[in-house]
Amino acid sequence: MKNIIKHIKDNDLIPVIVAHYGNHYYLKYVINIAAKNNFVFLLGDESNVSAVDNKKSFHLSMSEYNSTALDFKSYFKNYSNYNDYYAWFISARVFMANQFLKKYDLPYCFFIDSDNFILLNVSEYPFDRTKSFYTLLSDFDNPYRMAAQIGNAFMTQECMDEFEKLCYEIYNDVNNGFSLIKSKIDYHNNGNNPGGICEMTLFYLLSKRIPFINIFEIKDNKIFDHHPGTAEYLNDRYYFKMQSNKQSHNQMKEMIIKNNGIYILDKYNNEIKLNNIHFNDWLKKLIPSYYEQIIKILN
Repeated sequence: MKNIIKHIKDNDLIPVIVAHYGNHYYLKYVINIAAKNNFVFLLGDESNVSAVDNKKSFHLSMSEYNSTALDFKSYFKNYSNYNDYYAWFISARVFMANQFLKKYDLPYCFFIDSDNFILLNVSEYPFDRTKSFYTLLSDFDNPYRMAAQIGNAFMTQECMDEFEKLCYEIYNDVNNGFSLIKSKIDYHNNGNNPGGICEMTLFYLLSKRIPFINIFEIKDNKIFDHHPGTAEYLNDRYYFKMQSNKQSHNQMKEMIIKNNGIYILDKYNNEIKLNNIHFNDWLKKLIPSYYEQIIKILN
């Protein structure tokens, strides 16, 4: 591990971090795709050691990096429809990733969800590494959505430190922190609207505090996409072309797989190269079949 960390530091590389509990069938595919062009660290448990099986990916026990996450658990409150453990974990994984960075004195990482194919070398992406974080932020005109996704997120230690402070303030109502989420809680509870408070809410609020850049933007004809099952782009809900998927019979973005990458079509028939494919929700079952096609074309 020391030699790998030294190599990352010496070459100013951005490590990819995934946090996951359980050995779900899709995890190994996500790790292998990301490890084609990146060093990948899985913060996992005993059940998913086998998900890591190549020279550029590494399994780390969450129990060695969870002291601050367990402290967070002592004051965390679940204001969502998720079960208590999952609701805690999706925010706690950021605490664990931060503890990993601090242990090895790494300044930043690229954080991904465990159902997200990363198709590029993130160290070659033109991040301004002086910014605290890049995240996916969409639907600016909905005051109750409040969603900044960290399924694709460049984050510095500073960002994670500020996230931990924000969590403490909100869940302990320090400096009137609870007021930041009260209206959203009322919206879901009083109107019987699905959803609630999760890590996406918290990162949306964090984006109001510290320097951030929205990664959900077409740059050099490429994009980090947040959901193949939706046509939206920023405030346009029908920007990308959709088609029926034969395996699921649901609508998803029309994808074109070429030797040099995977593309989607916008409403003007322009081909946009994907930096990732995030298999959210029902799309997870498509991961094995897409893996077989994509692993062959990645350098």
